[in-house]
Amino acid sequence: MWPAAQNTVDAPVKWPQASEPNQTGFSLAFDTDESFYAALGEDPERARRFGGAMSWFTQGDEYSLRHLTDGYPLGALGSGSTVVDLGGSYGETAFAVAWKFPDLHLIVQELPEVVANSKEEEGVDVKFMAHDFFREQPVRGADVYMYRWTFHNWPDKYCVQILRALISALERGARVVVMDSVMPPPSVLPDDMDKNMRAVDLTMLEIENAREQDLEEWKSLFLQADSRFAFQGVKQPPGSYLAILECIWQV
Repeated sequence: MWPAAQNTVDAPVKWPQASEPNQTGFSLAFDTDESFYAALGEDPERARRFGGAMSWFTQGDEYSLRHLTDGYPLGALGSGSTVVDLGGSYGETAFAVAWKFPDLHLIVQELPEVVANSKEEEGVDVKFMAHDFFREQPVRGADVYMYRWTFHNWPDKYCVQILRALISALERGARVVVMDSVMPPPSVLPDDMDKNMRAVDLTMLEIENAREQDLEEWKSLFLQADSRFAFQGVKQPPGSYLAILECIWQV
């Protein structure tokens, strides 16, 4: 990460209106036209090291999935309700939800290479589906479309594209639940949490031209995507780095 950080101040000089994930300090440091995650996909050893670093970084209670399962009323959805977890990796979030709320039907959507290495578990209703969340959503009429720690990987215009890709599948009352960082004003959080969030904010700028959004910026993203995304509010579970934002589709 250090070479990317060193070159981040030079990136706006080369790309004054940068809005792409390959116009970054990382791009300059490694002389590549590929984005950080695309480069990882071509370098298994670097991907392994990065994955190990992320596992260490997120092992604390601040990133625990209980903040989602305890912090959002998924149990109130009703038996048989469908929850789609977009960009859900190998299903960690979906399995945590399914084991606590076994009456729900969970669908994890990920890129084909991830789905090919994913495993279902007996006793819970979790299925995997190959899907690129920039493309039109194939699961129509789900009760909840969920993203956990996904948007902070992308520049704003791509966040808007991700949301718009849902629209054709949404029925009135569908919920869009986002669990991600909501950048607070300075000095609101304890010092250690505040420093961590701002460090992540800088890291996302360095490697993907992305950032951690504050509450008004989140509202703006939903509005840019479509005014029918009716923002319902945000909840910051105590001790969690990630907040829970909710929109309801209104037509």
